[in-house]
Amino acid sequence: MNPNYLALPENTNVSQALEKMRQSPLKPEHLKVVFVLGDCRIYKGYVTVTQLLKAPEDKVIGELIENEPVAVSAYDSQDKVAELFMKKQYPLVAVLDKEKRLVGAIDAEKGLELVQEFKSQQLTVFGGTMAMGCSDIDIVNSSLSRIFKARVFWLIILTFFVILTSKFVTESGLRDMKRISEPLLKYSKH
Repeated sequence: MNPNYLALPENTNVSQALEKMRQSPLKPEHLKVVFVLGDCRIYKGYVTVTQLLKAPEDKVIGELIENEPVAVSAYDSQDKVAELFMKKQYPLVAVLDKEKRLVGAIDAEKGLELVQEFKSQQLTVFGGTMAMGCSDIDIVNSSLSRIFKARVFWLIILTFFVILTSKFVTESGLRDMKRISEPLLKYSKH
Protein backbone atom coordinates (compact mmCIF):
# COMPACT_ATOMS: atom_id res chain seq x y z
CA MET A 1 0.00 0.00 0.00
CA ASN A 2 1.26 3.41 -0.96
CA PRO A 3 0.86 6.46 1.32
CA ASN A 4 1.65 8.84 -1.57
CA TYR A 5 -1.67 10.23 -2.76
CA LEU A 6 -3.66 13.44 -2.66
CA ALA A 7 -7.11 13.38 -1.05
CA LEU A 8 -9.35 16.42 -0.71
CA PRO A 9 -12.80 17.09 0.78
CA GLU A 10 -15.68 16.88 -1.70
CA ASN A 11 -16.58 20.56 -1.15
CA THR A 12 -13.16 21.75 -2.41
CA ASN A 13 -13.50 23.77 -5.60
CA VAL A 14 -11.39 23.12 -8.69
CA SER A 15 -9.08 26.13 -8.27
CA GLN A 16 -8.33 25.10 -4.66
CA ALA A 17 -7.68 21.51 -5.81
CA LEU A 18 -5.27 22.64 -8.51
CA GLU A 19 -3.46 24.88 -6.01
CA LYS A 20 -3.15 21.95 -3.56
CA MET A 21 -1.68 19.88 -6.39
CA ARG A 22 0.88 22.59 -7.16
CA GLN A 23 1.86 22.85 -3.48
CA SER A 24 1.99 19.09 -2.96
CA PRO A 25 5.42 17.52 -2.38
CA LEU A 26 4.24 14.41 -4.25
CA LYS A 27 5.87 13.34 -7.50
CA PRO A 28 3.85 13.88 -10.70
CA GLU A 29 3.14 10.14 -11.07
CA HIS A 30 1.29 10.25 -7.72
CA LEU A 31 -0.88 13.17 -8.82
CA LYS A 32 -2.69 11.58 -11.75
CA VAL A 33 -5.85 11.38 -9.68
CA VAL A 34 -7.21 13.20 -6.64
CA PHE A 35 -9.26 11.16 -4.19
CA VAL A 36 -12.47 12.82 -3.07
CA LEU A 37 -13.53 12.42 0.56
CA GLY A 38 -16.79 13.06 2.36
CA ASP A 39 -17.30 13.54 6.09
CA CYS A 40 -15.01 11.48 8.37
CA ARG A 41 -12.68 10.66 5.44
CA ILE A 42 -15.36 8.49 3.77
CA TYR A 43 -14.19 7.74 0.23
CA LYS A 44 -16.51 9.13 -2.46
CA GLY A 45 -14.46 8.55 -5.61
CA TYR A 46 -11.74 10.23 -7.59
CA VAL A 47 -11.23 12.87 -10.24
CA THR A 48 -8.47 12.93 -12.83
CA VAL A 49 -6.13 15.80 -13.53
CA THR A 50 -7.76 16.17 -16.95
CA GLN A 51 -11.18 16.60 -15.34
CA LEU A 52 -9.79 19.28 -13.05
CA LEU A 53 -8.10 21.16 -15.87
CA LYS A 54 -11.25 21.19 -18.02
CA ALA A 55 -13.74 22.04 -15.26
CA PRO A 56 -14.79 25.57 -14.27
CA GLU A 57 -12.66 26.85 -11.39
CA ASP A 58 -15.62 27.44 -9.07
CA LYS A 59 -17.10 23.94 -9.47
CA VAL A 60 -16.67 21.64 -6.44
CA ILE A 61 -14.75 18.43 -7.08
CA GLY A 62 -17.49 16.29 -5.53
CA GLU A 63 -19.63 17.11 -8.59
CA LEU A 64 -16.91 15.90 -10.98
CA ILE A 65 -17.02 12.29 -9.82
CA GLU A 66 -18.54 10.39 -12.73
CA ASN A 67 -18.08 6.70 -12.13
CA GLU A 68 -18.73 4.39 -9.25
CA PRO A 69 -15.82 4.64 -6.81
CA VAL A 70 -12.96 2.29 -7.67
CA ALA A 71 -11.52 0.91 -4.47
CA VAL A 72 -10.44 -2.22 -2.64
CA SER A 73 -10.71 -3.13 0.99
CA ALA A 74 -7.59 -3.27 3.12
CA TYR A 75 -8.72 -6.83 3.90
CA ASP A 76 -9.06 -8.00 0.27
CA SER A 77 -6.72 -10.66 -1.03
CA GLN A 78 -3.96 -9.71 -3.42
CA ASP A 79 -5.67 -11.85 -6.06
CA LYS A 80 -8.77 -9.64 -5.92
CA VAL A 81 -6.63 -6.53 -6.29
CA ALA A 82 -4.78 -8.13 -9.23
CA GLU A 83 -8.11 -8.95 -10.92
CA LEU A 84 -9.16 -5.30 -10.58
CA PHE A 85 -5.95 -4.13 -12.27
CA MET A 86 -6.36 -6.77 -15.02
CA LYS A 87 -9.85 -5.47 -15.87
CA LYS A 88 -8.75 -1.88 -16.32
CA GLN A 89 -5.49 -0.01 -15.95
CA TYR A 90 -6.07 2.45 -13.14
CA PRO A 91 -3.26 4.88 -12.26
CA LEU A 92 -4.16 4.65 -8.57
CA VAL A 93 -6.70 2.58 -6.63
CA ALA A 94 -8.01 3.62 -3.22
CA VAL A 95 -7.62 1.26 -0.25
CA LEU A 96 -10.45 1.50 2.28
CA ASP A 97 -11.04 0.24 5.80
CA LYS A 98 -14.26 -1.44 6.96
CA GLU A 99 -15.99 1.93 7.38
CA LYS A 100 -15.13 2.94 3.77
CA ARG A 101 -12.52 5.46 4.94
CA LEU A 102 -9.46 6.04 2.80
CA VAL A 103 -6.35 4.49 4.38
CA GLY A 104 -3.99 4.26 1.42
CA ALA A 105 -3.60 3.65 -2.28
CA ILE A 106 -2.15 1.10 -4.66
CA ASP A 107 -0.37 2.54 -7.66
CA ALA A 108 -0.23 1.01 -11.13
CA GLU A 109 3.32 -0.27 -10.63
CA LYS A 110 2.33 -2.30 -7.56
CA GLY A 111 -0.83 -3.38 -9.37
CA LEU A 112 1.27 -4.70 -12.24
CA GLU A 113 3.45 -6.65 -9.79
CA LEU A 114 0.32 -8.20 -8.29
CA VAL A 115 -0.98 -9.13 -11.75
CA GLN A 116 2.34 -10.80 -12.62
CA GLU A 117 2.35 -12.69 -9.31
CA PHE A 118 -1.28 -13.75 -9.84
CA LYS A 119 -0.54 -15.02 -13.36
CA SER A 120 2.55 -16.87 -12.10
CA GLN A 121 0.41 -18.61 -9.50
CA GLN A 122 -2.09 -19.59 -12.19
CA LEU A 123 0.75 -20.95 -14.32
CA THR A 124 2.06 -22.98 -11.37
CA VAL A 125 -1.40 -24.44 -10.86
CA PHE A 126 -1.64 -25.22 -14.57
CA GLY A 127 1.82 -26.81 -14.36
CA GLY A 128 0.54 -29.72 -12.35
CA THR A 129 0.77 -28.83 -8.69
CA MET A 130 -3.01 -29.19 -8.29
CA ALA A 131 -2.84 -32.96 -8.74
CA MET A 132 -1.85 -33.39 -5.09
CA GLY A 133 -3.81 -30.43 -3.76
CA CYS A 134 -0.68 -28.30 -3.58
CA SER A 135 -1.70 -25.17 -5.42
CA ASP A 136 0.19 -23.03 -2.90
CA ILE A 137 3.46 -24.94 -3.24
CA ASP A 138 6.52 -22.82 -2.52
CA ILE A 139 9.23 -24.04 -4.87
CA VAL A 140 12.00 -22.27 -2.96
CA ASN A 141 11.12 -23.41 0.57
CA SER A 142 9.31 -26.74 0.02
CA SER A 143 11.08 -30.05 0.37
CA LEU A 144 12.15 -31.90 -2.75
CA SER A 145 9.84 -34.82 -1.92
CA ARG A 146 6.80 -32.52 -1.68
CA ILE A 147 7.60 -30.87 -5.00
CA PHE A 148 8.18 -34.28 -6.58
CA LYS A 149 4.87 -35.65 -5.24
CA ALA A 150 3.02 -32.63 -6.56
CA ARG A 151 4.53 -32.93 -10.04
CA VAL A 152 5.17 -36.66 -10.55
CA PHE A 153 1.95 -37.22 -12.52
CA TRP A 154 2.86 -34.56 -15.08
CA LEU A 155 6.48 -35.70 -15.16
CA ILE A 156 5.39 -39.22 -16.12
CA ILE A 157 3.05 -37.98 -18.85
CA LEU A 158 5.66 -35.61 -20.27
CA THR A 159 8.35 -38.31 -20.18
CA PHE A 160 6.07 -40.63 -22.16
CA PHE A 161 5.47 -37.95 -24.79
CA VAL A 162 9.20 -37.16 -25.04
CA ILE A 163 9.97 -40.84 -25.68
CA LEU A 164 7.19 -41.09 -28.26
CA THR A 165 8.28 -37.88 -29.99
CA SER A 166 11.95 -38.87 -30.06
CA LYS A 167 11.03 -42.23 -31.62
CA PHE A 168 9.23 -40.47 -34.49
CA VAL A 169 12.02 -37.96 -34.92
CA THR A 170 14.65 -40.72 -34.98
CA GLU A 171 12.73 -42.85 -37.52
CA SER A 172 12.06 -39.81 -39.68
CA GLY A 173 15.71 -38.81 -39.50
CA LEU A 174 16.91 -42.30 -40.47
CA ARG A 175 14.53 -42.37 -43.45
CA ASP A 176 15.77 -38.96 -44.60
CA MET A 177 19.39 -40.04 -44.18
CA LYS A 178 18.77 -43.20 -46.19
CA ARG A 179 17.02 -41.23 -48.94
CA ILE A 180 19.89 -38.73 -49.12
CA SER A 181 22.67 -41.33 -48.97
CA GLU A 182 21.30 -43.75 -51.65
CA PRO A 183 22.28 -41.53 -54.60
CA LEU A 184 25.69 -40.98 -53.03
CA LEU A 185 26.24 -44.73 -52.59
CA LYS A 186 25.27 -45.38 -56.23
CA TYR A 187 27.65 -42.65 -57.39
CA SER A 188 30.55 -44.00 -55.31
CA LYS A 189 30.16 -47.54 -56.80
CA HIS A 190 30.78 -46.19 -60.30
